[in-house]
Amino acid sequence: MQFWPSLKHSIRFRLFMTMFLFMVAIYYWMQNNVSAVLSDVAIEHTRSSIRLTSEALNLAITPHTTLSGLKGLSDYFHELLTYDGAGLVYLALYDDTGNVLVSAGLEQVDVSDRKATLATQIQHGIVHVVQPMLILNNQVGELRFGLSTRAFNDSIQRIHNDNLRLMLIAITLFALVLLLSSVGLNRRFMRLMRAGHALASGDYAVRAPETGKDELSLLAANFNVMAAAVQSRMQALASSQENIHQLNAQLEQRVAARTWELESALNALKETQHNLIQSEKLASLGALVAGVSHELNTPVGNALTVVTTCADRNKLFYRRLQEGGLRKSELEDYVAAMREAEALASRNLRKAADLIHGFKQVAIDQTSYQRRRFNLLATVQEILLTIQPMLRQGYIDVQTQIAETIVVDSFPGPLGQIITNLVGNAVVHAFDEGMSGKITISAIVLEQTWLVLTIADNGKGIPKQHLSKVFDPFFTTRLGQGGSGLGLHIVHNLVTGILGGNIHVYSHVGAGTDFVLKIPLIAPDNKTINEK
Repeated sequence: MQFWPSLKHSIRFRLFMTMFLFMVAIYYWMQNNVSAVLSDVAIEHTRSSIRLTSEALNLAITPHTTLSGLKGLSDYFHELLTYDGAGLVYLALYDDTGNVLVSAGLEQVDVSDRKATLATQIQHGIVHVVQPMLILNNQVGELRFGLSTRAFNDSIQRIHNDNLRLMLIAITLFALVLLLSSVGLNRRFMRLMRAGHALASGDYAVRAPETGKDELSLLAANFNVMAAAVQSRMQALASSQENIHQLNAQLEQRVAARTWELESALNALKETQHNLIQSEKLASLGALVAGVSHELNTPVGNALTVVTTCADRNKLFYRRLQEGGLRKSELEDYVAAMREAEALASRNLRKAADLIHGFKQVAIDQTSYQRRRFNLLATVQEILLTIQPMLRQGYIDVQTQIAETIVVDSFPGPLGQIITNLVGNAVVHAFDEGMSGKITISAIVLEQTWLVLTIADNGKGIPKQHLSKVFDPFFTTRLGQGGSGLGLHIVHNLVTGILGGNIHVYSHVGAGTDFVLKIPLIAPDNKTINEK
């Protein structure tokens, strides 16, 4: 763990930099004030020197000019420049036309900045002065001279340098004082940080030493309060975790027991559902047997009547033949009656044979789930033939709109059970008892791949709130009145399972119901399903 922060994040470094910047600001503020004051002093001093020097030169130039002429005045100018006490740099006397009469040191000085401000000239080290030359209060020319301010500028620079040295000494002393005072603080900070590191590492019994009554001592006391609270809470957390482990173990045992109970209940429910589905299928097969038996009763009864009638006629014919009084007309009547009986018996027995054949095929399909190619219209007609008794009870008219050319390679057994369940559902739910109605079975082929089979009725319709539940197992609106709630569930499973399609229901109350099946013309290539 890094005990000390980086330099830019250190509070002491920030305090030092703050004080340093503060002292620098104070220094610059003092420098500006001192510079302003010294500049004012320099200007006043220079103006005073200019005035005094001008008066002295005016008083001295006139006698020298009168006594010794311009040659004496030139010597006087050179003597003044040689004497450094006045600070003169150059001297020049001009006539009233601007021509130089006498000069000394002028050729060594750049007078181009003589039009600058007085402060600027002072900074440059030479002040250029132009004064009128008066004799008996009459101006006879100009006196131009330059005063040196370098000595004064050097004094100002020494003052600035002394201020800078004082500031550096103050900063150094402040840094030393801060360093010396932080030695003791460092030890206390280190102890506090070590205690924090130990607490973060898991030593919840660690405490920071409390010495004195300053801010660090208050911080250490607060740290100790926090450490005690953390230790108490960690102990409570450890105790809670132990309780949680025990509760988890108990919960796992209860979940395992409950899971076993639920699995047992689910298996029992699945077994019950399977048995109910099998019962529903057997009930459908029983209804099929009952229907076929009812249908067979008429042709077989007619054939039996014909055979009985033939037997009676044969006895009568044989008696007349034994008596020897048989006439030709009687023989012809007998032959005609036998032919009619033969035709009637053959027609009824053929109808019975067709019924038995259809029943046999439907029964085989519904009990074996064998895949084969079959004509859709013929299969649907065979199925409808077996459920005619169920339709006659409610005066239901079933119509087919199926092309004779539609051939399906699929499972006729599940398809037959689907049609039987949907027609039976319509008979039970769509029409009230004794009510007549119509059921239409239509089929079209889409894209030479799909078969769309629609079973529609013009009955009462299904309420909107029931549409989403009609395929749920055990959902029925006629519980206890012959409805098991499994018919449409079986239909949905057969369509979406073995036939590889889908089914939708569309209905409006009072406008009938349409069940639309979309199944492939060639069933999915699943292995043959044989129900146990």
